[in-house]
Amino acid sequence: MDKDYYIWLQHRRNIQRVSGKYRTVWNHQEGKCYFCDSPMLSDQDVEIIEKKIGQGRSIQNMAYVHKKCAMDTFSISDAKELTHLDILSRLERYVESTPEEDSPYLELREYFRLSDKTPISLSFHDIERIQGDKLDWEAYFYNACWYDDTPDKSSMLWQEEDFPFHMFRFTTIGYNISESWLSQGYRIKALYVNERRIVFRRVLQEVSGLRLPKTLFRKKYPRKAAYEWEQFCSYFVKKWG
Repeated sequence: MDKDYYIWLQHRRNIQRVSGKYRTVWNHQEGKCYFCDSPMLSDQDVEIIEKKIGQGRSIQNMAYVHKKCAMDTFSISDAKELTHLDILSRLERYVESTPEEDSPYLELREYFRLSDKTPISLSFHDIERIQGDKLDWEAYFYNACWYDDTPDKSSMLWQEEDFPFHMFRFTTIGYNISESWLSQGYRIKALYVNERRIVFRRVLQEVSGLRLPKTLFRKKYPRKAAYEWEQFCSYFVKKWG
């Protein structure tokens, strides 16, 4: 392995595992994020930052933060304090998301959208049947494949499982299978990779997938009818958000 990459990887692991000099920083903060003051959980990505930019990475000048908080924070090096801004929400309307219809997991997301069950137990074969395609090979060997919800699979979960980045590339780029159930109010309750089975729990209550009659899409309509439908949809979206 490249020496610089090995040193960087060891540095990242020390941060994530709160080992070495980083333990002092962690204990001083009592495991809470320097920015939002919320607990930093074991399944969350964390970063080490400088409290005052440019004054070195001494223990006194370092702080643990959630990775998301670090990304959302705009700082000025000569300012007395760091100013927290919700950058992602401000950019949201200007950023085009990956087209949903291109997702290889569209059928799986539709399955969860129309499901009201809880819990749901699916074998890997069941998921492949719903998708109409094979799962990525990573799904059979890495838990991170099921839990990672970051863009382009950038979660530290892969590094914790020692995914061989220097040898392999991800099968599916730009999409995470977890979006299929997370977007529809489900979470993983239990994952049994050796048994090729996964159990999901519904966490959003009092919701239901909307089923549109197929007859609506079979032909074109008189202009007045189409206009009436569009007006109703606008009213519906405005009323329910």
